[in-house]
Amino acid sequence: MDPPPKSTIMRSCRFSSWVTVHRHRGAVCSQSRVRTSKRRVQFAFRNWQAKAGFDRLYPFHALRYTAVTNVYRAGRDLFPAQRFARHVSPLTTTIYTHPSDQEMWERVRGLTS
Repeated sequence: MDPPPKSTIMRSCRFSSWVTVHRHRGAVCSQSRVRTSKRRVQFAFRNWQAKAGFDRLYPFHALRYTAVTNVYRAGRDLFPAQRFARHVSPLTTTIYTHPSDQEMWERVRGLTS
C-alpha cells in the first residue's frame, strides 16, 4: 500500500516546509529533518486530547483501531481491511472488526426474515 500523497501530509503538518515524505519510512515532520519519534507523536496526541477537553484520554493506537474498523465497515470485506492494516494474517485483522450493537441486531433480524 502506498503512503498518502505528500500534499495530504503537508496540509496536516503545521510547518509544511519541515515535511519530507519517504516512501518506506513515512513522513518526517521536524526542523532537524529527523523522523518524528513514536513517543513524540503519542505525547502530542495526548496533549491535543487534553486541550480539546476529552473526558477520557485514548491511546494513540485507538486511531489505528478506528481506521481499520471503518475500512472494514465500509465494505464488509476483511481482505481490504487486512491490506490497509498491513497484517500478514486475516486473523489479526479480525481483532479490529467488532460489530457495534446496532450492527449485531441488524444481522440477527436479518436471520429471522
